[in-house]
Amino acid sequence: MKKNLLLFIVFFFLNQTGYSFAQNYPNKSIRLVVPSAAGGTLDIIARSVVQKLSESLKQPIIIDNRPGASGIIAMDIAAKSPADGYTLVLGTSGTFAANLLSHNKLPFDILKDFTPISIITESTFALAIHPSLQVNSLQEFTNLAKLKPNAITYGSFGVGSIAQFLTESFNLQAGIQLTHIPYKSAPDTLNGLIGGQVAASMDALTVLLPQLKAKRIQILAIGSNKRSLLAPDIPTFSELGYPGFTALVWYGLFAPGNTPKEIVSKLNAEILKSLAEPETKEKLLSIGLMPIGSSPENLAQQIKMDIEKFTVVANATKI
Repeated sequence: MKKNLLLFIVFFFLNQTGYSFAQNYPNKSIRLVVPSAAGGTLDIIARSVVQKLSESLKQPIIIDNRPGASGIIAMDIAAKSPADGYTLVLGTSGTFAANLLSHNKLPFDILKDFTPISIITESTFALAIHPSLQVNSLQEFTNLAKLKPNAITYGSFGVGSIAQFLTESFNLQAGIQLTHIPYKSAPDTLNGLIGGQVAASMDALTVLLPQLKAKRIQILAIGSNKRSLLAPDIPTFSELGYPGFTALVWYGLFAPGNTPKEIVSKLNAEILKSLAEPETKEKLLSIGLMPIGSSPENLAQQIKMDIEKFTVVANATKI
């Protein structure tokens, strides 16, 4: 009886301590680790929401840019940080689902070492080609690919990158085989496409549109569920005979695993407030992205769905 009473007192004390800690959160600056260099898309997304989030939390939020290794460097820093809400990380479909399936061993556990907070936004990817390929539609592209298996090259941000997974996912559905040319980064991939070193590439629509307007590339289809307001003349994959095929990349906020629920709830509420602010919306819209927001549970579910989808691709293509 005395032992049970003692255990009850210990658990009560620990719970009260955790609750008190969460109630006082935050009382110092917060670090947001971003897996890209300053000026990149991830960095712009982070800075778009940080100002209002910092104001509402009444604490500075410091951006810590840690590019490299497909986001693994940044993710590892966050995974090994204290679960106290003072280190956060910006994650994506690539740093979570794609990395899990394309690397034999990660220095952290994707599902255990991170606590989802909220989806921030998502980016629509599109299939672009170099004009020298001399096709004018997705149908002509797939016909040519079937006629000449492996003759058409496509570029991606590297082996196991989200761009490779999305392209190979389409290849499976279309029944075609393209030859993969991996680059070190997204800008290198885009330059390869513009220069004609690769014939095709799957990249963010917002990145491709300036090149389309300059007539350096053609865009055959976009991976959203409906046509984009940024490019209403470009059809979706579904419209062109590939129902259900999407090429969307989400960007979300995470804390280290086992971060107290009270802190996660507070961060979730404040990030949703930030995304609803006109200034935040304007910053995201300026780079062609829509603010989304979600519950932690929805983000966790999205990760599991992506892992299931990309597992099929990894097994079929040996990525």
